[in-house]
Amino acid sequence: GLIAGGQSPALLDHVQQITISSFGNALDFGDLTAGKQRMGVTSDSTRLVTGGGYTTGFENEMDFFTMASLGNATDFGNLTRSSNRLTAFASSTRGVWAGGNPSTNVIEYATIQSAGNTVDFGDLTVAGRQSVGGASSSTRGLVFGGLSGSNPYTYHNIIDFVTIATTGNAQDFGDLTTILMAGSACANSTRALYCGGYSTPGNPINNIEYVTMATKGNSVDFGNGT
Repeated sequence: GLIAGGQSPALLDHVQQITISSFGNALDFGDLTAGKQRMGVTSDSTRLVTGGGYTTGFENEMDFFTMASLGNATDFGNLTRSSNRLTAFASSTRGVWAGGNPSTNVIEYATIQSAGNTVDFGDLTVAGRQSVGGASSSTRGLVFGGLSGSNPYTYHNIIDFVTIATTGNAQDFGDLTTILMAGSACANSTRALYCGGYSTPGNPINNIEYVTMATKGNSVDFGNGT
């Protein structure tokens, strides 16, 4: 597992690694091409690709790493727009980036094993969503929650889905149990979890909820974070 970028308090170019099957602290893996935060990051079984983020401004750059070997990032290509606070997910062949700030409903994709610029995929169901969470199975990608508009922002409980192997606009999947932004999502082949986030400005929550990815429907309570 790789953890890329961030801010502490300066922007970080660090990439750290963990071995998921064993407990222990993170180790150095390499560096991004620049200090970045709020990227959309995804991978297949061998390659990790980052897209967008924030440095001195919004970025459209994409980096990639071969996960089996330590080393610094290599240029992959560019997103169709400069954006941060976006999300990303993947099938075994295709990476998909969705949403982001400046507020957008763009969905775009690239083939992970061949470097190059992204191509338009479609649009989210609600325009202008940023701070969304994304997760996928091998066939279906989900986009959770987020916010849109300008201060005061509109928070969302929307769950969208796309079929990764085909292009097209997102469709409604169901709803989260509450309106949420800036949470994190993950999935295995059957179930996706959405964890944490903010329900209102300055009000973080520790909810964890889940959906079954092959069937549409609203999320169900899973438990709580620590």
